[in-house]
Amino acid sequence: MKKKLFRLISITITFTMAIILTDILEQNAIAYSFVNIADLQKSEVIAKIPKIVRKLRETRNCPKCHLDRTNLAELYLRQANLYKASLREADLSNADLQKSNLQNSDLRGAKLVQSDLRGANLRGADLRYTDLSQAIIDDTTILDNKWLMVWKLVNRQYRIKKFHSIVLQEAYLVGVDLQDFNLTQANLTQANLTQANLTQANLTQANLIRANLSIADMAKINLEEANLNHANLSGTNLSHANLSHANLSGANLNNANLYKANLSNANLKNTDLTGVDLSHANLSQADLRNSKLKILDIYGANLRGANLKGIDLPRGYSIRKLFELDNVQLCEAIMPDGEVYSCAESELY
Repeated sequence: MKKKLFRLISITITFTMAIILTDILEQNAIAYSFVNIADLQKSEVIAKIPKIVRKLRETRNCPKCHLDRTNLAELYLRQANLYKASLREADLSNADLQKSNLQNSDLRGAKLVQSDLRGANLRGADLRYTDLSQAIIDDTTILDNKWLMVWKLVNRQYRIKKFHSIVLQEAYLVGVDLQDFNLTQANLTQANLTQANLTQANLTQANLIRANLSIADMAKINLEEANLNHANLSGTNLSHANLSHANLSGANLNNANLYKANLSNANLKNTDLTGVDLSHANLSQADLRNSKLKILDIYGANLRGANLKGIDLPRGYSIRKLFELDNVQLCEAIMPDGEVYSCAESELY
């Protein structure tokens, strides 16, 4: 009787375990079915990178190789064949690339800092946002004119400062010294000019759409009629700058210095002016619709005829209270409610 009972219990446990195991296998199968095939392919590419690097070091022959975000710093790659190789955001700092073939390679966002490019062929290479600081080139280096100019500017290898209508879009120009340069009508769309020195430069009618100019020094710069749509100007020094008729719509001017800047007739719609110093700035006839004016210094500013509809002010402040206390000129300005501020009323303050 006991043996039969024991056998019955054993059969029951075995059956239960089988059911549980089946459920686990089914759940794993379901989970596996949701794996992103693209992720698997990506992981396979990543797994192959060490092998590719080993091959590159041994043979220096790797055309069309995928080496994105790979650390190739200080490698001896002289006369390497990297034709059409993908090297996006790769680190090639201090690499010896003398006489290497980088023709039509993708070097977007790569670091070529102090790399030796003498005799290298970079014709047709994509060098958008590539750091060419202290890279070594000579007369035998083959480099497209645009990127040669970027190299010259970054490394101060220029004799003149006048480059009318120059095309430098999507260039890496971090910390570049462009003081007193004449860059009228230059195309700097989406260029990275973080911490650049642009004091007293002339960028009249320049295209700076979505350019990164954060923490740049642009004191006394001439940006008349320039297009700075959605540009990043956070923390930038624009004191005494001429931004008359400039397009700054959607720009980020968070904590920028616009002391005594000329913004007359400027387009500042949907602009972030949080923490900006606008004291004694000229904003006459400027369009400030739907802009953010939180925590700012606007003492003595001229807002005659400016459009202030929909502006976002600090909590607890009315437009009149804020501006009248700061001695702001509001004659004929269009107030947030659409009412025109009378000149007679403005003269009372």
